[in-house]
Amino acid sequence: MAIGLCVGRKPIDNNPTINIGGVVQPGGIPAVRYTQGLLAVTSQHRLTGGVGIVDLLPGIDADLMGGGMFHSSQQFGDYTNTSISSYWLGFGLTWRFNRGSCEKLPAPERWSN
Repeated sequence: MAIGLCVGRKPIDNNPTINIGGVVQPGGIPAVRYTQGLLAVTSQHRLTGGVGIVDLLPGIDADLMGGGMFHSSQQFGDYTNTSISSYWLGFGLTWRFNRGSCEKLPAPERWSN
């Protein structure tokens, strides 16, 4: 079983200039704030966890995971804001060769030269 917590820092500049990556934005600070809103990464906190079962069936492993990104929002100027949160579940099966019913095949354990 595994549990992870991700804590980050918002890369949003709260006091931007009209220069983004060396390019002066036509429209000044309102255009910069609009661009920040389109490309915003405001989420700082995520939590994930998962469990795995080895040999659920012969040679088949099962994994289940879930997680979430907690609600976050930010205002960019007078008319632009962003708001985000997400949650997810995942399930996977892994089939490992040379296990379970594959052991019955006439294939050798090791190939010779």
